[in-house]
Amino acid sequence: MDAVKSYSPEWASKETDIDAKLIVETAREMARNKPSVVIHPGRHAVWYGDDTQRERAMAILTALLGAYGRKGGCYIPTEAGLPGYNYKVPPPKPEKPKLVGYPYGADATTTEIRKATLTGKPYAVKGWFIYSLNVLKSLPAPQETIDAIRKLDLMVACDVLPFEVVEWADVVLPECTYLERYDDLKVGKGKAMAVGLRQPVVQPMFESRPAWQIVRDLGSKLGLHEYFPWKNIEEYLQHRLDNRNIPLKALKGKGTIVFQDTAAPYITAEKEPAFNTDSGKIELYSQSLKENGFNPVPKYKKHATPPEGHFRLIYGRSPLHSFGRTANNQRLHELVSENELWINTKKAAALGLKNREYVVLVNQDGAKSNKIKLKVTERIREDCVYMVHGFGHNSKETKKAYKRGADDASLMTRYAVDPIMGGTGMRVNFVKIVKEV
Repeated sequence: MDAVKSYSPEWASKETDIDAKLIVETAREMARNKPSVVIHPGRHAVWYGDDTQRERAMAILTALLGAYGRKGGCYIPTEAGLPGYNYKVPPPKPEKPKLVGYPYGADATTTEIRKATLTGKPYAVKGWFIYSLNVLKSLPAPQETIDAIRKLDLMVACDVLPFEVVEWADVVLPECTYLERYDDLKVGKGKAMAVGLRQPVVQPMFESRPAWQIVRDLGSKLGLHEYFPWKNIEEYLQHRLDNRNIPLKALKGKGTIVFQDTAAPYITAEKEPAFNTDSGKIELYSQSLKENGFNPVPKYKKHATPPEGHFRLIYGRSPLHSFGRTANNQRLHELVSENELWINTKKAAALGLKNREYVVLVNQDGAKSNKIKLKVTERIREDCVYMVHGFGHNSKETKKAYKRGADDASLMTRYAVDPIMGGTGMRVNFVKIVKEV
């Protein structure tokens, strides 16, 4: 109680612009319906560089409502799985050097790999092998990415289209599209284990190949035949499915098979879950965080507000596009050919801006966007603007997507790294709107 007693509804109202009475009403509504309450963190979990504590705050609220392992709340995902390929000669597992020292980070982030490439610390990174990731659009501060690429001895890109990253690559490995290939089995861990199959409907076109074949052929060229003992991907898949006595033909026919015998989603007297904490229990106060120099209970942090005449730039996804991967797709391009800039109705009127008018954005460091069409709406705060990520491509080879809409990544010249787990917060940039001339 001591950690949160100063955070009254009246205090929260001033911070959020939400009426204090509505905050109280919402809290009581959740309490009345517990445990059938879920506090969802959203699809994009990194915002301002203090995201571990924000996520913890939501998790703690869920715990206080008794929603873990309860119907209507958060179910416990199955622990069942499908073993990998049983190699007679297991592939070697070299110890991966750790690039960064985030105490709760599982591995190095892409921004830290870039940093090591630029600085040579803790060791020099001389080669990148990039699979299905357009780093010039997915990472903030794209100029840092370009500077890092220029320091490499070798960069290999495996992709399905000539995105920006492909233009920078020394070697390009053309992968076929998802409709032309098998992928490894998708093992879903929801309430019950499910096994799904992606399978080709047409043969690969031109010189493109599926990733599994690219990897196997490269391995064979390196003399690593014994680590690829299967003749083709179907043999590999069947070998894994044998663990559950599933014929590949049956999975092909169904697409997905769910194993209901693996489900145990709720807490019972016979099943008490163990949480990934030192005590194995829910910990509202984390001794581990305290010992590593962090707040043991989430503490509110006030973030910088937009300077006069600027807006906080936020971004998200389109339900019709997959990040920046599909802006050049002919069918999807016909439906959504460019992104829009959402702006609050009151702010648009004050600035003399009209719906569907084209503007450009200039961020706090002078970075400038392509032109983007306005969407004047009540569905956004007055101090923010919003666009869908993945547009404004600069590769001329992506003929439909080239220069269509604005690229949010080019406006993200600043970012904030979470010191607890290393996540990259990118909602720390501010932009002003300039009328298109």
